[in-house]
Amino acid sequence: MIEDYKVRKIAVANLIILVTLLVSITTPAILFIGHADTTTSNGQSIAGYVKYTLLLYDNVLIDGNYNGTYLGIGPSGIAYDPNNGYFYVADSASCNVSVIDPVNNSVLDTIRVGFGPYGVVYEPYVKYIYVTDYESCTVTVINPYLRNELVCTINVGPGPYGIAYIPPGTPLGGYYGSLIITHYGSVVQGTTTITWIFNIGLSPAAGTSGTTDLGIIPCSLGIFYDPSNNLIYVTDFGNNTLTVIGSSFSSGLYVKAIIGVGSGPYAIAQDPTDGYLYVTNSRSNTVSVIDPINNSVIDSIKVGLDPHGVAYDPSNGYIYVADYGSNALSVIEPMNNSVIATIQVGSNPCQIAYDPNNGYLYVTDRGSGSISVISTVVPSVAYQITFTESGLPPGTLWSVTLNGITETSKTNTITFNEPNGVYEYTVTPFQDYTVSPSSGKITVSNSNVIQQIVFTQVSTGQTSTSTSTQSTPSSTSTLPITRTSTSQTSTSSSQPAVIPNITTITGVSITYILLGAMMIIILLLVVIMILVLRRH
Repeated sequence: MIEDYKVRKIAVANLIILVTLLVSITTPAILFIGHADTTTSNGQSIAGYVKYTLLLYDNVLIDGNYNGTYLGIGPSGIAYDPNNGYFYVADSASCNVSVIDPVNNSVLDTIRVGFGPYGVVYEPYVKYIYVTDYESCTVTVINPYLRNELVCTINVGPGPYGIAYIPPGTPLGGYYGSLIITHYGSVVQGTTTITWIFNIGLSPAAGTSGTTDLGIIPCSLGIFYDPSNNLIYVTDFGNNTLTVIGSSFSSGLYVKAIIGVGSGPYAIAQDPTDGYLYVTNSRSNTVSVIDPINNSVIDSIKVGLDPHGVAYDPSNGYIYVADYGSNALSVIEPMNNSVIATIQVGSNPCQIAYDPNNGYLYVTDRGSGSISVISTVVPSVAYQITFTESGLPPGTLWSVTLNGITETSKTNTITFNEPNGVYEYTVTPFQDYTVSPSSGKITVSNSNVIQQIVFTQVSTGQTSTSTSTQSTPSSTSTLPITRTSTSQTSTSSSQPAVIPNITTITGVSITYILLGAMMIIILLLVVIMILVLRRH
């Protein structure tokens, strides 16, 4: 009796272990497949992908992503010049600034600056580029219109890091605009300073350079100026706070508020639609969302490892975060402050800048010495428009023109792939045949469409007629494509070699299949367990 009980107990225990292992293995796979709404069918994220990578070391452009070895260049800060359309990249390890032409994504020039360049900003009044030289304790001024020649070097004190431009007509900007520079780890008698170069637009050398002792920012990194409220926001890496700085004509700069954020705050970006600020916290791997109206944290978003730079993309409204330790970008949807996608980029992504001309994001990859060019354009979703003929002899060549594109076939079907829209079509007539309908319009609205075409042979002495058949939607699969032409004629398909697979199983279908399979296996195991118990 005791031995029989032990056998039953062992059998039951083994079956329970098998069921547990099965559930633990299949459940993550099901959840992963079911959560397939952030990528298109070609594997690209809906929020973007690496279209090109520019290797700064030898000025080579490659397709797709590259995560290579460290080449001693260390691209860090980046700024866009709207006048010439170029990017200026601070190469912190090589003491240079690389000038990037986004038209062909190549290095146009390399400018020698001070030691440890990091922060870069464009000043629109005189149209100069300003670069903070961390190790040289200076700011280098570049004139893009004189072959990127150096204008001058301004001594600003130890550890200049972040830099922001303040436009004229404000207490901060004065008559000719100003620069605000943060100092990382620059402690003078227990306090630190922020450098305020007043009236910089008059002349860099003639601008009034001075320091403002705020005494509470021992490790200031990121800096952001909000023109809507005329306030400056500075991240205090050491105290885990965001300092809000105001200004007045009488007293100059003053601390307006101090906001507690995550650990190791680094950079700042703003969503202009609601004014919220997004602060990356490099040590806690989070992004703090700040409401500037009441200076409070309204949300905290978990992202990748060691987030550094952050940028807003006006083309899709997303926030992009450079996860320095994950070699990736976290993409945040501001509507619900959630990460909707992750884009793998080069090694140690540092800062991000947006090009309004081509809509790409440019990411400095400090570890791989490269620039990742991110395309955020989501491919259009195309649907099948199928024309099916009846009435012609088998093997007869017939043709249909849709939206200016002509396709021919010797079978009874002709297929086009088009996104949502309304498209005009015509059917090429045949001698001794009437065709119905001979022309018309096709409306594509989130589904495939089938249009019946009826050819009727004309008998001697009489004319046959037929009833027009309306186009009907079809509920088959969709296909992401990128259209490159809308008006050309050919005898073969003009689409970019993409044919929808009607039998393709979607992520949701696979989820249900796996769930069903798992339930069947569990049921079989239970039946086996009952049989074993009865046997013993």
